Amino acid sequence: ALIRGMVRRGHSVTALAACRDRAEAEAANDLFSGWDCQLSCYPAALRNPLASKIEALRRPFSYPFSKEMTARYRTESTRDYDIFHLDGTFGAYLRTPSDDSRTVLHVQNLYCVDWPDDCCGNSQERIRRLLAVRAERKLIRCCRSVIAVTPQLARQVSLMNSQASVHFVPLALDSDQYVFIPKEKRPSRPVVSLIGSMDWFP
Repeated sequence: ALIRGMVRRGHSVTALAACRDRAEAEAANDLFSGWDCQLSCYPAALRNPLASKIEALRRPFSYPFSKEMTARYRTESTRDYDIFHLDGTFGAYLRTPSDDSRTVLHVQNLYCVDWPDDCCGNSQERIRRLLAVRAERKLIRCCRSVIAVTPQLARQVSLMNSQASVHFVPLALDSDQYVFIPKEKRPSRPVVSLIGSMDWFP
């Protein structure tokens, strides 16, 4: 919705996206075919198990960002631009101190809010949460401008970084992607949909 809205308003948009594999990259490219947008997808780097564990301790949840994607971000940050929009708290791993004044971090969730400590069932979950909370706090403290999708998240970000300019902007959906169902064709009983991953506690 954000990219399409920017393009419709005449802005030049370059999008860098992390993805699982080539099939997901092709699907994303198909979605944006015909749009005046430069989209580049980067599959996550394959690491051996030991290297993955070490990286998870050093930089939790940085696994989606391959060396190629990071290098491309560094290249783009040397060019003339108005704003870098980093999607998701851990997207802040890509930022560089030199582009802080033109970078905005988009926070959609925080582990310290969404995953209470008393809901961790075992020691492995507690360690995972501790690493995530520590990392998100460190990353948010490095950002000058932050967008949060709920007032609760905006308040928490302000507590973490009192120097940041924090704005509450509700989550937006691109309604063009959904077929409108006329009233006479809607089911008689209400249908509730939930978007989420069942392997993630929040």
